[in-house]
Amino acid sequence: MIGGMLQLYNQLSRLRRRHDATLSQTLAVVQSEKGSAAATRSLRAAEDAIAEGLLTPEDPNLARLMDELGKHRMEQHLLGPFAEIARYVQLVRKGDIAPGTAVGMGVKPGTRVEGLPDVGIRELEIDAYYMTRAGVLVAEEVKASPRAFVRKMDAQRKAGEGEEPDWPKAMKQPGRYGEWAQAGADGPPREVRYFIQSDEPFFGEMLNPEMLKELLAKLPASTPFEIGGHSMTLGDLLQLANRKEAILQARHKLPELSGMTKPDINHQLLDNVEMTLTNLARLEEALAHAP
Repeated sequence: MIGGMLQLYNQLSRLRRRHDATLSQTLAVVQSEKGSAAATRSLRAAEDAIAEGLLTPEDPNLARLMDELGKHRMEQHLLGPFAEIARYVQLVRKGDIAPGTAVGMGVKPGTRVEGLPDVGIRELEIDAYYMTRAGVLVAEEVKASPRAFVRKMDAQRKAGEGEEPDWPKAMKQPGRYGEWAQAGADGPPREVRYFIQSDEPFFGEMLNPEMLKELLAKLPASTPFEIGGHSMTLGDLLQLANRKEAILQARHKLPELSGMTKPDINHQLLDNVEMTLTNLARLEEALAHAP
């Protein structure tokens, strides 16, 4: 029991140190007094829970940490560095983890994780690495929000307006995940998963057919995405993206969309999953009856 407590404490402390600089920068850019106070309270509560070193799966401090991380929706976007810590806590506290194995965070080749094989793929860093009770070895990419996911995928886009992303560079990490999934044929089955803590803001930005097709070249259409509690696959996202694209191409027929830019549509109509599903169906119906 004590060993497990120390292991969890050390893992969370390592993640906290890893993200220290980013957390400081994040807090520095919180603009409003209310936002700053809420972010500071959540950060302090999380640090206190970690520092207490009593974070076992049964300990009420885990519930406290999860409550503080999720209490203010704003923090799901502003405190992105907490996404990995929050996911680690979820997996340890409620996750489907095989007995005798541990959950590794930020795992690279050579990182030892109890009960799991070495990552083995050069330059691959897995956000969450674990084995399910069914014996599936999972490599999970963890992001705080849809916008954080898009920025990672589209990280090579240059600052100039209208310039295209450098997909070969942007898809290096997904390519490494795909390579990992194909390796280890003599071991347990492997699966790449994406966990996105919140389904907003700008869920519509994820519905980029070109980006998703590039991702499909690296990973199967069945790749699971959990987005703010909504379960989808990469194929599902591409279907939504194609529906969105069809509406964009015919938006001149819909007065509601007149004068709206793509960012406007992504934010005002497709900001989260439920909004997207509702508005896509509504706009498709309107388009079907448009002159």
